Amino acid sequence: MFSSARPTLIPRRLLITDSDRFPDWQAALARLPMASGVILRDYAHPHRAELGERMARACRQKGHVFFVAGDLALATKLGAGYHAPAYQTRHPLRHPLPPPLRGRSLAAAHNKAEVNRAAQHGFGAVLISPVFATASHPNAPCLGVYGFFDLANHATRRGLRVYALGGMTPQNHRRLAASGQVYGFAGITTFNNL
Repeated sequence: MFSSARPTLIPRRLLITDSDRFPDWQAALARLPMASGVILRDYAHPHRAELGERMARACRQKGHVFFVAGDLALATKLGAGYHAPAYQTRHPLRHPLPPPLRGRSLAAAHNKAEVNRAAQHGFGAVLISPVFATASHPNAPCLGVYGFFDLANHATRRGLRVYALGGMTPQNHRRLAASGQVYGFAGITTFNNL
């Protein structure tokens, strides 16, 4: 158990791992500003638990907050935060969030119903996506600025922090940040560009 990796805050920047698109997670983690967050995605990694242990240790050493996506048991075992992909919040969770993770966990949201479920399940923040075109989901319809702000306002009214995800170029980052509606930003390769 890596209890010191348990999130004490929700960081403003979230690096999402993807070994296919961005294989050198260690170099990416080293470039992150202090107190950033790292979400272990890599669902199909053949040794995901071991990868999670290495990432949790590296995050602890660098002062970053670590989250595990899609596996509440692994997140709990590693003392990490939890990130729920949208498919996990479309229905009631099989296991409720443990008390230490309530308000400190993240959920993906693409519409108001998913935002509402994230709030009902005790999540502290939502990753609203895709705001702009993204390589992760090349054919997915984008929310655009107005669609994003509509969902962001709804999430804020539900007591959730809001992250923008999808197509975060420097220009898009500045455009959204200027509104004051965004708590933070998440991405895979975005922090190479910001």
